[in-house]
Amino acid sequence: MTKVDNQVLSEQMIQKFGTQIISIEESYDTLDVVVEKAIIIELISWLKVDETLRFNFLTSLCGVHFPDQKDRESSVVYHLHSLTNNVRFRIHVFLPISNPEIPTLTSVFPAANWMERETFEFYGVKFTGHPDLRIILNVEDMDYHPLLKQYPLVDAVPEQIKMINISDDNFKKYHVLNGKEQSEQELNQYNYLNPGPYTPCHPWYFSEYFKNEW
Repeated sequence: MTKVDNQVLSEQMIQKFGTQIISIEESYDTLDVVVEKAIIIELISWLKVDETLRFNFLTSLCGVHFPDQKDRESSVVYHLHSLTNNVRFRIHVFLPISNPEIPTLTSVFPAANWMERETFEFYGVKFTGHPDLRIILNVEDMDYHPLLKQYPLVDAVPEQIKMINISDDNFKKYHVLNGKEQSEQELNQYNYLNPGPYTPCHPWYFSEYFKNEW
């Protein structure tokens, strides 16, 4: 029986799909494979039923937004796992933000249903052929996609920053520096990440964390 590892997996995908496999890279012993949108369903179906590879578990399906990559701004990432061979890897498909459409995977993995709904909700990716593509976590009339990197680093309501308990020394430094309360404009310089509006984590939390001030 053939032992399946990253090299065997790479060779078999290239042998079957050729130049439609755009790139293959390895990071921390896990392959990242970028492919053409046109083959995504055929590729994953083949990976699932192939007697040697047997990638029969869809661990996750999610979206990513790269606003600086022209015509490749949206990405769908498929995390697959061969339970038989104990091998995992990721498949990436890039889409233009102007038309982020890709076929649904629900005919291959029914578990993709809610994962695709969540990706649609937060990143605006439209999964054609999905049986019920609608919002799953937020209010039904939400008309934007909150994890796209299109929003200000600080929420429009400065009072949200002041909700922190300033009597707690562990939090005081986040909005009081040099003995005075900082304005919203001054606070902007500490904001590096943008998880989108109405998320449970404010950008200042991450910026201070990565500055090693804890």
